[in-house]
Amino acid sequence: MPDERPDETPETPAAGDATPPEQPDTPQPDTPQPDTVQPAAPDSLLGRFARGAARAARRAQREAEARRPEAERAAREAAERVRRTADAAKPEVERLARTALDTASAAADAARPRVEQAARDAADYAREHQDQLRGAAGSAGRVVARGLTPAPLRPAVDAFEEGMKGGPDTEDSRDTAGTADSEADQTD
Repeated sequence: MPDERPDETPETPAAGDATPPEQPDTPQPDTPQPDTVQPAAPDSLLGRFARGAARAARRAQREAEARRPEAERAAREAAERVRRTADAAKPEVERLARTALDTASAAADAARPRVEQAARDAADYAREHQDQLRGAAGSAGRVVARGLTPAPLRPAVDAFEEGMKGGPDTEDSRDTAGTADSEADQTD
């Protein structure tokens, strides 16, 4: 089994052990390493191509370095033009914003009487039809409650609801009221 930690020294065998210590794999001299480039022969086509490419790369680098100050100057000029344009446009943008705010404020002021009148009309309608609205809300509540109540309990809920509708005029409440009156008469 090859050593998984090549940076550590291999253990030395015991004195009586006849097996030699494991050596890390060393590359063979005739196989190139993956991270190194074998130089091409000077007179080969590949060697001439590599030298030409290296010269072209150095030339392009020198030209780029020579153009760098010019490019930096052009970038500074462009940034300055953008800043001046933004500064020149600032008053116009602020004026447009003020105009939009004034227009929106004027529209809100113009709409205010109509909105207030609509709110008053809605309140008046609700006051005029208060009994109908309460009845509709009660009906809706009863429909929902009836739908949620299990079928076996519906007769009991209906009876309770009828008892609530009758108020103090129901037969049960009259009996209770009569008993209370008779007790009051007896104590006087």
